[in-house]
Amino acid sequence: MPSKRVLAFAASNSVTSINTKLANCAARLLQTEFDDTIQVETLHLADYDMPVYSPQREAEGIPTAAKDFYARVGAADGLIISFAEYNGCYTTVFKNNFDWLS
Repeated sequence: MPSKRVLAFAASNSVTSINTKLANCAARLLQTEFDDTIQVETLHLADYDMPVYSPQREAEGIPTAAKDFYARVGAADGLIISFAEYNGCYTTVFKNNFDWLS
């Protein structure tokens, strides 16, 4: 049976974030539990820095970082996302990346 691909990341651009640690820990546990059937990949949103989304910027062209992030998410069979909370909402960096994906 082919292995399933799972992508894990924190909805934060801080590599020292506790959410990054949580996403990585969950990824390791999943990999240990389902070693033969799951491929787990972790990434950091800090590696996908892109301008603040706007329709005007989209008309100028989609950033390479957005295309790369879209490809990674689209290739995954499952996602582990550890959401950071700022002021009662998810982070701006996640919202911006999500806007570029949509």
